[in-house]
Amino acid sequence: NNWPLVIQQINRTDRLPMVTTVQTYCGWDISDAGTIIGSTSASCTAFFAQLRRLGVHAELATGAGNCSIATYRKLWADTTESPQVLLKAALLVNASGWNIDLEPQANNCKGGPGDIGG
Repeated sequence: NNWPLVIQQINRTDRLPMVTTVQTYCGWDISDAGTIIGSTSASCTAFFAQLRRLGVHAELATGAGNCSIATYRKLWADTTESPQVLLKAALLVNASGWNIDLEPQANNCKGGPGDIGG
């Protein structure tokens, strides 16, 4: 984790106007049951504060889960608990939202990890 260097790279007159949002993998994943698991790491929380000072928004991103699109289908089928967990987690660290990348799951992560939590 080298977020101070990232802040240095963003905080240049030739770059800062171009950077509006940073996507971060900060400890969140999707379990085999299709639920959001994890928490935002302390280093990411500190990083987010520095981004805010520059006027840059932070987005939380989920890991690849078990590399199966089925877990994401389960996540989106849950219209009560998962949305609340996502919202609460983003609000807790003042993140502007979530990025959930389905590309790794579309090809099963080409031999990615096995089962992930609950």
